[in-house]
Amino acid sequence: MSKNYKLIVSISAIFIIMVSIAIALCIIFVPAEKDNLTLSIDSVNVYVSSSKQLNYSCSNKNADLTFEVFDETVATIEDGIVYGHKEGETSFRITACSGDQRVVSSAKIIVSENPDMPLVDLPQSVDLYLLDKNVADANENGYYNTITFNSLRKCNVTTSNDNVKITSETISARKVGSTIIKFVSVNYGDEYEVTVNVKLIEPIITNLPESISLDPLDSFSVNYDIEPSFYSGDAVVTFESSDYNLSVDDNVIEALSSGDSTIKVYLNGILIKTIPIIIESKIAYQITAISNCEILNNSLLVPENEEAIFMLKILTTDGKEINFASCSLTAHNVEIKREMNYIHFSTETGGYIEIYSADLASYAIIDVIVS
Repeated sequence: MSKNYKLIVSISAIFIIMVSIAIALCIIFVPAEKDNLTLSIDSVNVYVSSSKQLNYSCSNKNADLTFEVFDETVATIEDGIVYGHKEGETSFRITACSGDQRVVSSAKIIVSENPDMPLVDLPQSVDLYLLDKNVADANENGYYNTITFNSLRKCNVTTSNDNVKITSETISARKVGSTIIKFVSVNYGDEYEVTVNVKLIEPIITNLPESISLDPLDSFSVNYDIEPSFYSGDAVVTFESSDYNLSVDDNVIEALSSGDSTIKVYLNGILIKTIPIIIESKIAYQITAISNCEILNNSLLVPENEEAIFMLKILTTDGKEINFASCSLTAHNVEIKREMNYIHFSTETGGYIEIYSADLASYAIIDVIVS
C-alpha cells in the first residue's frame, strides 16, 4: 500500500471523528426553543369597602407574579384580590417573570358605591342631651350631647332647624327640640332620615335602699347617688315621714320606738320612692292562760264579752326579765284591768293589747281573738 493512500485514509478518519464531535456538541449546547410566556388581565369593577377576585391568566402557572396599583388610596391588590377603598378609578399592572422572560399587562380598577349599602350608620332616632360631654366620655347611662357617625356612602346633609349642628361626621346638640336630619345620596338620590331629640338632662336618684331595719333609739344616714355623675344642675332631695316612731332630719333617720314605718323620698318636689322602715322591738313577752281563755300562737282566745284572766311576763329579746311596773299596757277594743302581772280582760269583737317599755322605746303586741 502506498504512503499516499495511507495518508488519505488517516485524513478521512480524522474528518469523520471531527464531524461526529461537532454533531454531539450541537445536540448538547444548542438551546431548545423557548416557551412563549403570555399574560392577560381584565379590568375590574368593585364596590367601596368590598373585594373582588381579579380575572387574569398566565401561560406559565409557575411564573412569579407581582401586582402594582397606581393609586392605592382608591384600591389595593393582595394575592390576586382587589380591595376597593374609595370611589374613583386607577390603573394597575401585573408583571409575570419566568426564567429570563418578563411580560407586563395592565388594566383599570373602577371603584364605585354600593347602592344597597345604607347611607349612614345611625338609627332612625337619636336622643342628645344639653351638657358638656361627648359620646366618648358618656357614662353607662348613655348621656351625651354629641354623637359621631360614619358616612357609608357619599351624601348631602340637610337639617330641618338649628337645634343641632353637624360638623364633618359629628352631630352636636345646640337647643332643646327635635330636628330631622336628611341624608341624600349624591350618586343615586336615595335618602335616609334621622330624628334627633335634644333634651335637657334631668337627674335621677339611684342606690337608695329598698328597706331599712333599725333598733329603737338608733340613727341611720340614707346614702344615695345623683345620676348622671356629671350632672351639675340643682337636684334637691328631701325625706319626710309622718310616723310617730321615727324622725327625719335631712337624710338622717332617728328611730324613736319600735314599729313599722315608711319614709318618702322626693327629688325637686316629686315623690321618687317610699322606703319601708322596720324598727325592731327590743322586748318580748310570755303569757300564761289563767281563767276562761286559751293561747294559740302567742295570741289569746276568749269567749265574747266574758271576763278572762292571763298572766304576763315581760322580757328583753335576749331573755332578761323587765320590771313589770316599768311597762305600760294600752288596750285596743279590749277592756283590761291590771292587777300586778295578772290581767283581767274581755272583748266584744276582738282586738289587741299593746305593751310599751319606755326604757327600751319598744312596743310588743298581744292579739286578742274572740273564740
